[in-house]
Amino acid sequence: MSTVRKDFPIFNQNDGLVFFDSAASAQKPKQMIDALNHFYSHGYANIHRGIYGLSARATEDFEETRKSVAKFINADSAKTIIFTKNATEAINLAAHSFGNEFIDENDEILISAMEHHANIVPWQQVCQKKKAVLKIIPITKDGEVLFNALDDLLSSKTKLIAITQMSNVLGSVVDIKKIVQLAKKVGARVLVDACQSIAHMKVDVADLDCDFLVFSAHKLYGPNGVGILYGKSDLLKKIPPYQTGGSMIKHVAFERSTFLEPPNKFEAGTPAIAEVIAFKAVLDYLESIDLTALWNEEVTLAQYIRTKIAELGNYKILGNCDQSTIISVVHLSAHHSDIGDVLDQCGVAIRTGHHCAEPLMTFLGVSGTARISLGIYNNMDDADRLIMGLKTVDKMFT
Repeated sequence: MSTVRKDFPIFNQNDGLVFFDSAASAQKPKQMIDALNHFYSHGYANIHRGIYGLSARATEDFEETRKSVAKFINADSAKTIIFTKNATEAINLAAHSFGNEFIDENDEILISAMEHHANIVPWQQVCQKKKAVLKIIPITKDGEVLFNALDDLLSSKTKLIAITQMSNVLGSVVDIKKIVQLAKKVGARVLVDACQSIAHMKVDVADLDCDFLVFSAHKLYGPNGVGILYGKSDLLKKIPPYQTGGSMIKHVAFERSTFLEPPNKFEAGTPAIAEVIAFKAVLDYLESIDLTALWNEEVTLAQYIRTKIAELGNYKILGNCDQSTIISVVHLSAHHSDIGDVLDQCGVAIRTGHHCAEPLMTFLGVSGTARISLGIYNNMDDADRLIMGLKTVDKMFT
C-alpha cells in the first residue's frame, strides 16, 4: 500500500493525516487531478454537438471513458453504460424508468434490511405511485441475507430485487449470483448497488448476470459528479427516459418528440464532461497497479484492526465479515460522535452516525456507529494510530 500512497497528493500535503472514511468518498490520485486540470486548461468544450476540433476531441475522450467503464466491469458494450451525477441518481433513473414500464398494482419489489437510503426511498416512491408492495428481505445481525426467507418471499408478483453487494455499515458481502438465480426462477429482475464493492473487489456484470448495477466514481478514487448505471441492452431499450431535454432527443416538434437509442436516451443536458474524462485517468491508473494485491493488503490490514479493537474490551464490532474493509464499532460508554471527535483530535478521520441506513440501525438496536473504512492508500502506521486513538477514547469514557 505504501507504493501507491505517494500517488495521492493529500497525504503529501497533510503530513500525519490518517484517512479512514473511504466508504463515504475516497481520496484522489494525482493522475485524476492532473487530467481534470488539463482538460479545463487545454481541452474544454461541450460535447456531442460541436463540429469543430476541440469539441470533437472532447466528445471522443468522453466516450472513451464509457468504453473504459464497460471494460472495468466486463460489460458487453459501452452502450450499456449510462452516466449520471451519482449512484443515487442512477438508482432513481432505474426506479422511475423500470417502474413506469414494468411495475403494476399489487406487484412486489424486494430490498434487503441493510440497504442505504438511496436504495430504499426510490422504491418506496415507485410502490406508492403504482400501488405496488415493497417487501423486506430479512438478514442476520451480521448482515447475512436469510436466503430461506428470501425464497419464501419470491413469487410471480416479484418484479425486481434491489440489493447491495456490500453493506456500507457492516461490510458484509451478498452472494449476488445466488440472488440472480433465485430471481430468475420467478422472472424477476435484479439491481445491484455496487457503491462499496466496486472499490474492494472485482465486479463482473457478465458473471453476476444482473440486470442493473450502479456505483459512484468518487468512491472509486474518481471525481465527484459522476455516477454509473449499467443496464442490460434489451432492458435499456424497453424502458422510457428518466429526464428529457437536450442531447437525448432524436427529433422534436410541438406535437411530439422522439428519443435516441441508449445510452444517449438517458443522458439529458450537458453532463459533467471534465469529471467523466478525468475518471478514465483513474481507471487507467487502477489498471496500471496490482489492484488485486492491494485489495488483499486492505483485507489483511482490516483483520489486524479488528484484532486490536477486540483486545480493547469496551468496543463491540458490528458484523462478522473478516474479509471486509468496512468496520463499524460501538463503545460501552462513549457515543459514536464522541469517538469521531476524539479521533479527529488525534489526526484520524472516520465517519460516525447512521450512515444513511436508519432501518438497519433500528434493527441492530443502535443509534449509530463509528465506521472505519479502508482504501488502497492505508498502511500499518495508519492502523496503529487508529488503535492509539481508540485507546484514548476508552480512557476518557470508561
